[in-house]
Amino acid sequence: MLADKLESARVAWPEVALDDAHVVPYLAARLGPGEDMVAALVALHVNDLYLACGCALGHRDALAAFETAMFREVDTTVAAMRAPAALADDIKQWLRQKLFVAERTTVPRIADYAGTGELRTWFRVIAARAIISELRKTRREVSSPDDALDGLRAPGADSELLLIRQQYQADFKVAFEAAVEQLEPRQRNLLRQQLVDGLTVDEIAAIYRAHRVTVARWLAKARKDVWSATRSALAARLQLTSSELEAALREIRSQLDLSLSRVLKPQ
Repeated sequence: MLADKLESARVAWPEVALDDAHVVPYLAARLGPGEDMVAALVALHVNDLYLACGCALGHRDALAAFETAMFREVDTTVAAMRAPAALADDIKQWLRQKLFVAERTTVPRIADYAGTGELRTWFRVIAARAIISELRKTRREVSSPDDALDGLRAPGADSELLLIRQQYQADFKVAFEAAVEQLEPRQRNLLRQQLVDGLTVDEIAAIYRAHRVTVARWLAKARKDVWSATRSALAARLQLTSSELEAALREIRSQLDLSLSRVLKPQ
């Protein structure tokens, strides 16, 4: 299996010649603890990881192949966002520095690519964030509370509801964070892009090359999945009456986006 995957990667990137002694440990480092490497290779994008490995090593041919295959995404995304065409060159230079140059003792950021999704999509998201950051440099940033679950204060909340919230606050937090963790990687990325990065539905649609209605549907489902999992976990975990549970959940649901922002924000 491993030999076949490596051969496939070399066929995909014929100009990039890497030694197994470099590639195999690179692949192994992207598996979970105790995970069987051969079995896990089925789920990984090994062809993309092979190229990323070459770039992380500073392999000249790998860097050239990456630019040829991926950098057109910058031009496409700039055009999709109706940004000035000249911005593409600045973003490409920023990406070269950010992805391929190690800073002091750190490895190049290309090594962050884990191979669980396509390298092209991973790169497109980073490029889009860079473009949006440049476009919004002069805009005033709007901050949100860091911990919505810890600071819920609903106007008019009665003393009984306040007592429930204080008593089971830790349970709410554990259940909510577990629900977010259960989301598919793309769902977490979508919510992070909207709630943490501040991207609009149209901007996210440009990243994924999808219609804005499709993206809105994805986001709605991600929120629904978080809410359903949180409610199910709390119903099983807490010894509350139906009315008590619904009252407490009603307040939490009103703060759902703030809670998601807190959990999804990079630490």
